[in-house]
Amino acid sequence: MAKYNGIISNGRGLERQRKSFGGGTIYRSSKTNLLVGQYTSRIDNKRRSMYQHVDESDLDFQRRFNEKLLMESKGDVSQISGSITMDSIISGYIKQRYDDGYTSSRSYRRNLELQKQIRSCCSNLVDKPITEVSIQDLQLAKSNIRVYAKSTIDKIWAMFNKAFQIAYNRRIIPFNIMLDDTLTKPISQIPLTKIEALTKEQRVKFREALKDSRETYKDILLVQLNTGMRIGELLARTIDDFDVNNRTLHIHNTLTLDENNKVIVSDHTKTYNRATNIDKGERTIPLDDETYNILLNRVRINKEMCTRTSLLPFQKKKNIY
Repeated sequence: MAKYNGIISNGRGLERQRKSFGGGTIYRSSKTNLLVGQYTSRIDNKRRSMYQHVDESDLDFQRRFNEKLLMESKGDVSQISGSITMDSIISGYIKQRYDDGYTSSRSYRRNLELQKQIRSCCSNLVDKPITEVSIQDLQLAKSNIRVYAKSTIDKIWAMFNKAFQIAYNRRIIPFNIMLDDTLTKPISQIPLTKIEALTKEQRVKFREALKDSRETYKDILLVQLNTGMRIGELLARTIDDFDVNNRTLHIHNTLTLDENNKVIVSDHTKTYNRATNIDKGERTIPLDDETYNILLNRVRINKEMCTRTSLLPFQKKKNIY
């Protein structure tokens, strides 16, 4: 046997190529020297043929044949899967990402909340079979989507893209309508708020306001002010993270919420990427005199509390706060 443009030729002058879509076959006719594509329709189970045009290249015919097989597969899947909705695809995607370890418990819970928002603002399309969802359905939902902040709209639109891409990849729909040039992401009705750091004058006022606060709360807020740590990162710190000799604090995890909304200590920071196993939030912070002395004092207080209340002897894993 010999190959010609990726098509296998046998001894009878017919050139065949087994296709992956529905088991279709392409061969070259010995009479016309043109390609012929044959496949069995999944709708009526009849054998059908396609013929290469005289002015059509081999590559263009193979593409046209593949598109026909894809449409045949789509027709079959649509009849079987007419009840597949956007909501069911989103549910499966969220669950699979969590089961595969790509999302944390907190991210899984946030994705479920996002799905509830989509159900609320897009009730006109989430329960329809995705084969019947039109661009007009998405356009009508935009007015409800715009009431959310930009960050939420970005997540909703990204989930729409993912749902239609999954449906297209699985041949449930013939094309992804999210790629239509006339379909644009809505702009939030909520004005963007620019977040700026405290000025020197504001920092002075903030310190003045802390003078009458309880010592524990005051210490926490001052450490945050001096280091820029998130509150969850600070409250997760232990004695092991505090290097007294080098005057540094190691940040490698944070407090978070699990899927049941309970506070837990995570293994990583908020910016940990599960796919790459890279934690961009892990860092070691040099401490100024004020922060260093605050942490030394917290360690002393915790040691005294353990002795005074007859708790277990002070351990390395004791949290600073």
